[in-house]
Amino acid sequence: MKEENKLQECGTAIVDSDRIRLLAEQGNARAQVRLGECYLEGRGVGRSESEAAAWFARADRQNNSDGAFRLAYCYLCGKGVGQDLVRAAKLYQRTEALVRTVSLDDEQLISLRRRAELGHPDSQKLLGEYCLKRRDCGRDKAEGVRWLRRAAEQNDAEACLYLGDCCRKGLGVERSETEAIRWYRIAAKRGLSRANHALANCYYTGCGVEKDLKEAIRWFRRAADQGLAASQYALGELYFHGIGVRRDPQTAVGYYRRAARRRWRQSEITSKARYKLGLCYMNGTGVMQSDFEAAKWLVKAVEEGSEEAARRFPELRLTPEQKDWLFCRRSAQTGTQN
Repeated sequence: MKEENKLQECGTAIVDSDRIRLLAEQGNARAQVRLGECYLEGRGVGRSESEAAAWFARADRQNNSDGAFRLAYCYLCGKGVGQDLVRAAKLYQRTEALVRTVSLDDEQLISLRRRAELGHPDSQKLLGEYCLKRRDCGRDKAEGVRWLRRAAEQNDAEACLYLGDCCRKGLGVERSETEAIRWYRIAAKRGLSRANHALANCYYTGCGVEKDLKEAIRWFRRAADQGLAASQYALGELYFHGIGVRRDPQTAVGYYRRAARRRWRQSEITSKARYKLGLCYMNGTGVMQSDFEAAKWLVKAVEEGSEEAARRFPELRLTPEQKDWLFCRRSAQTGTQN
């Protein structure tokens, strides 16, 4: 805690690089990231992109998401390391995984359980999800389902969705696709877009219901209209390949573009949508062919962890000026994010 306080004190207009370096050399990951930023921007130390990348790498080795994110940026734009888009994509994947990692200490878990026992549906849902996902909870998956049921009884739509997933996968309960559909329908009636998407997938694959492409598309459209990227991307794929609808690449591109907008906890979908948009521009499918526009979308896909986009990028014919513009722009947008 003292080290954290010292580090916060260093976050002033005048950078005390010596104090930050001391904490960084002692193994403080946040200080390592801060020192890397100092080297990258030349604040308090001589500008050195290679030193910046080295400190970001040390923070990344301690599973620090900021360190992984900034190291990914270095590989993306060739800052202090050789430009390597595949390596950048893998690091962006790692960043997302680190951010999503859920970890509760004993005090937090006790507090969460106390609120759940008092009847708070949000806490009941969180505790149920935690029990299902974490082994260190000290409880089995059946307890997670019990907490989800208690939240669902209080009209929590997300708890109903999670219960549907548990029934479909057999997590903490006996596997039952029919019961999964029941819970998905309850969640959908309460307006949850992800429940609409889950129902669409069930109709598309014939899980718990008779396979029906028209019904699947109807549910996908409902979720897409609510802004769910997963359904927007799914519709893009259906129109692109002509599955259940007349093949229409232009309509597909429109859905891909809607799904390509960055959304929290949907980066895998946005990555796929950006990659497909890049390919459409690359091949002139549904849009006017443009390697430069393709490059913009492929680089955005790399930033969401797409290794496929990284591998296809070298196929583009770009002028040196276009490459400079593209990566200088990414430097301005990506390198300064916190």
